[in-house]
Amino acid sequence: MSSLRQSNCLDILAAGAASPHISRGRKKIKASGKILSNKTLKSSRNSSSNFAGSTDVIIVGAGVAGSALAYALAKDGWRVHVIERDLTEPDRIVGELLHAGGCIKLAELGLEDCLDGIDSQTVSSFTAVHKGGKRTAISYPSTVSGRGFHNGRFIQKMREKAASLSKYSRFPLNPIGTNVKLEQGTVTSLVEENGTIKGVLYKTKTGQELAASAPLTILCDGCFSNMRHFLSNPKIEVPSYFVGLVLENYDLPYANLAFFILKDTPVVTYPIGSNEIRCLVDVSGPKIPSISNGEMANYLKTVVAPQIPLELYNAFICAIDKGNIRTMPNRIMPASPYPTPGAFLIGDSLNMRHAVTGGGMTVVLSDVVLLRDLLRPLNDLSDAAATCKYLECFYILRKPTAVAINTLAGVLHTVFSSSDQDESRKEMKQAFFNYLSLGGVFSDGLMALLSGLNPNPLSLVFHCFGMLVYAVGRLLLPFPSPKRLWNGARLISVGLGIVFPILKSEGIRATFFPVTVPAYYRTPPVQFTDDMETRQFIRLEQGTVTSLLEENGTIKGVQYKTQTGQELAASAPLTIVEIPSCFVGLVLENCLLPRANHGHFILNDTPIVFYPINDNEIRCLVDVPGHKVPSISSGEMADYLKTVVAPQTPIELYDACICAIDKGDIRTMPNRIMPVSPCPIPGTFLIRDALNMRRHSLAGGGMTLALSDTVLLRDLLRPLNDLRDAAALYKYLESFYILRKLHAVYTIYSPTKDPARKEMKQACFNYFCLGGVFSNGLMALVAGLNPNPLSLTFHCFAFAVYAVARVLLSFPSPKRMWIGAKWILGALGFLLPVMKAEGTRATFFPVTMPAYYRTPPRRSIDDFETRKL
Repeated sequence: MSSLRQSNCLDILAAGAASPHISRGRKKIKASGKILSNKTLKSSRNSSSNFAGSTDVIIVGAGVAGSALAYALAKDGWRVHVIERDLTEPDRIVGELLHAGGCIKLAELGLEDCLDGIDSQTVSSFTAVHKGGKRTAISYPSTVSGRGFHNGRFIQKMREKAASLSKYSRFPLNPIGTNVKLEQGTVTSLVEENGTIKGVLYKTKTGQELAASAPLTILCDGCFSNMRHFLSNPKIEVPSYFVGLVLENYDLPYANLAFFILKDTPVVTYPIGSNEIRCLVDVSGPKIPSISNGEMANYLKTVVAPQIPLELYNAFICAIDKGNIRTMPNRIMPASPYPTPGAFLIGDSLNMRHAVTGGGMTVVLSDVVLLRDLLRPLNDLSDAAATCKYLECFYILRKPTAVAINTLAGVLHTVFSSSDQDESRKEMKQAFFNYLSLGGVFSDGLMALLSGLNPNPLSLVFHCFGMLVYAVGRLLLPFPSPKRLWNGARLISVGLGIVFPILKSEGIRATFFPVTVPAYYRTPPVQFTDDMETRQFIRLEQGTVTSLLEENGTIKGVQYKTQTGQELAASAPLTIVEIPSCFVGLVLENCLLPRANHGHFILNDTPIVFYPINDNEIRCLVDVPGHKVPSISSGEMADYLKTVVAPQTPIELYDACICAIDKGDIRTMPNRIMPVSPCPIPGTFLIRDALNMRRHSLAGGGMTLALSDTVLLRDLLRPLNDLRDAAALYKYLESFYILRKLHAVYTIYSPTKDPARKEMKQACFNYFCLGGVFSNGLMALVAGLNPNPLSLTFHCFAFAVYAVARVLLSFPSPKRMWIGAKWILGALGFLLPVMKAEGTRATFFPVTMPAYYRTPPRRSIDDFETRKL
């Protein structure tokens, strides 16, 4: 397939070089905004332009996004052509702080070693400084940290690593040479044909005009992109400027510490070298003091310097006197792309946020990981329209990380750059700082959002709501007088006025209700090729495993019996165990469900589910309570089904149900529950029902969970090429048990026959009948479309409120209040034990678990020469 794709592309380019008519129907989309006619394009191409070869993906720009993406795609076997305007080392004052979440994404890409050899500095915590010298510490979890470094050195390391990739093909028997071509040139236009981008036109360093063609062109040309307006609707805002200084030959009083100075003029400092500290001053307004005439130096000395902590003051004044002052506009641009076949936006070309929190590179690297994962199932990008439609899901799936970091950056800048003349904003500043000072889940939660460790929109809402409640509570105490109530109302108005516009620009529906957006469900347009030579690497054998082989505490393989009874042993660095489970039910033949292509849940005393399994058969699953069920052999089961179950079935299925019972093909299997409780042993691994069994199969979530686990385990093993270090591998794979929690809890269902819960059953049914976000949200949880524990919590809470309200209305008499209280206790009595068994901490607070931050053993990454397929 790869050779065919390569030859086809080369034929096209050869034809373009030989004949001027290859340009027919194409247009150049110039950076200047002009679209030249076909005639002009042909004339231009004949005079000075010729195609410069073929590739799978063209990447415009080799900054953080472009370099990381080039490496990630090339490592997956795509042929990548990177065109960068200037390949010399960049010298910027931003892009020098990588939060802990970004470091983890860097490790997932196999680029973690790019932080070595550039004098990068560990950043383990931040100190927020407010007026009056008040301070509070905000730390990463002890197992992770961020990094500060020179942006240019970091980018050069990534460029070198991407360009030096040895040959590596997605199709190993068809080697295609080096995967990355890194070239210096200025892209002048996109080449379009019938609404599809076919490549780019660019000028080399020598001035030669060339054209490059590829099925997919990705723009990563950064904040100064001059072509993004053809692929998006950019609305750029510049609320402030960063003034950058480097404090040299000065040690912070505490190692690995950064400062957020949250006074009238926000200032951020962090180490970027063993004897260098970056200082960024946020100066508001469209116009800032001039550097050339000394206004900026005077502003920094008179306005900013008095706000600087004493331990940094002398170094700050010294840096100003040296005169190496630089500025950079802080741009804000929400993502607003136009899906365009053959082209794609990523990085600052797509989305920018205020740089005060330093979250830009974390968002970019998260986007790169996501795009790489979306492209992995594909083997052909030639169908540009199908690929474009599929990749629309990227803009939805990136929302959690992007929105959390973008919103916090916008809120932090807006709150602390505002004037103290407005009492509400002044109170908001103080409340924000005091909220951080609360510590625990409050400061840790915000830090997890800010650093990309827990990019959850619902967590963002929790903290925004919590901050408002805390701020208003401070105003109202000790007694809510009318004046305080008015000030509280104004404070709420100001807070919502800050947060809502940011969330609206980011897209509320796509952020908080992604399952309602059609693009969320996009699947790969091209299936895996069926002629894969890799099939020879899979050996499928019938046999019964009798024991595990252990040596010095490490599992080395298995002992098993073949179909003929021969005892054999098989050894491997990693052994994965699976124990299958079965359902309970019977088959109804030659009948139709009440609604075609619809499953049917009967939520009576005996829950029943019907769904079609082929053209003329319907599976009927009956949930029979109790440890002991009626006997099949004695006829008790048939009698039970006819007298108890059959009367509950829809009239359309009644006759078929009775017929199926009379045929006697009744099968039973107990519904087992087994919470996850692995005992990790080097060399072996548990998955699926051997690891975890949900309460019963009525919701049909077992295979969804198993496939989710399989995808997760595959992704964790992908960066590795050597499994022989069993201890390091077992420590790394501990993260599997934390990450899978996000997909496990929603499948649990606990039936009961307790009469006290009859009201709960009715309320549950009525809650489903509400429709909209209520029924759709629950369906998204059950179906694995939105496996979010916080969404589960929301629905449990909403269901409880709804059920209790039904009991209390129309008047909350003492009797009704007592019934409501009993209902709540009963609900908590069966829900909390289930949550506890699944692991509350690992499910709802995964960032507090050390295993959450496991990264691949570094010696196992990227040694392509040893990775023999």
